[in-house]
Amino acid sequence: MKCLINLVFVLLLSTSVSNAQESAADKMASAIKHVIDDRQSVGIAAGVISDSATWYYGAGYRDLTTKQQFTEHTIARIASIAKPMTAIATMQLVEQGKLNLDDPIGKYIPEIKNKKLLRATVKHLLHQTSGVKAYKNKKEAQNTTDYPTHLDAAKLFMNRKLLFDPGQGYRYSTYNYTLLSVILERASGQRYEAYMKEHVFDVAGMSSTSVEVFGDYPAEKSSIYSDNNGAFVQVTDSNLSDRVAGGGIQSTVHDVLLFAKAVNDNQLISEESFNLMIQDSGMKKKGNPYGMGWFLYGESQNSGPIIGHTGGQIGCTAMLIIIPGADAATVVITNVVGVVSVNQLTNDLFTVVAELKQ
Repeated sequence: MKCLINLVFVLLLSTSVSNAQESAADKMASAIKHVIDDRQSVGIAAGVISDSATWYYGAGYRDLTTKQQFTEHTIARIASIAKPMTAIATMQLVEQGKLNLDDPIGKYIPEIKNKKLLRATVKHLLHQTSGVKAYKNKKEAQNTTDYPTHLDAAKLFMNRKLLFDPGQGYRYSTYNYTLLSVILERASGQRYEAYMKEHVFDVAGMSSTSVEVFGDYPAEKSSIYSDNNGAFVQVTDSNLSDRVAGGGIQSTVHDVLLFAKAVNDNQLISEESFNLMIQDSGMKKKGNPYGMGWFLYGESQNSGPIIGHTGGQIGCTAMLIIIPGADAATVVITNVVGVVSVNQLTNDLFTVVAELKQ
């Protein structure tokens, strides 16, 4: 993934699109529509933001029965793209002096009985280096239990044996971010949902973004689907109350790009705090390194770090890529899990960024 992103960004800065050729935007629109024609997803939307210029394209449906279109304004699950949003909120509290990255999580969640986990730090949770395990089994991954509070959700796993001592390894687990939501609430004095709305979503102008509530379907929200041997089946909602801060936010392509722009413009946290977030923990030994809530996709030739996050859960495949030094970002969101072309599409959308900059 890292090499692909670097290659495309080098090309987009060094080539121009002839008027006699099909535009990059038209080519990307065709590629996105192919995802629907090839029956990879029911609906898909993609978008680009570069400086103040934007480009969007949607194809397919947010609802197969009513044939409502899937567009950049369709509300959908964004899965783990929630993680960098929560990480940004955590860094805001660090800036405000309400918590410290080196604070042991036992300072905020003394209910934990696992002595090793009590000593894990806020930074360990952000970096996915706490030793907390991922979902125990498929049933837990496809949760149906409604947890009234984030602490109730944390009690499901917080006293289990760790995979390793905190800070001694890397294990991607959304449960790290469930613990962060409890810490965020206790450090800020606000409910996670209220804090995120006031200090992240509203600041970035993300008017269609919120925490998903089981059984509640706002206007413009997509249904969720699975691929059942080539036939799309509408799925009964899984309950995301066990993973809100790491995978329980619903948004739109339009709003996710507003989040990316707010990150690029340092509207949410200072440049110093952001640079701290995108430092490699050094613990992830395979694949792209992980910072604090961000995958690190290497360096562009002329514009510095490339960061982002993937997302996948029932009813969603998504990816966000940001190049802060170029003031640019791309995102793709679908309403079906396991759409393998999403990562490549999100990368290739930087050809449209090149076109917008001409």
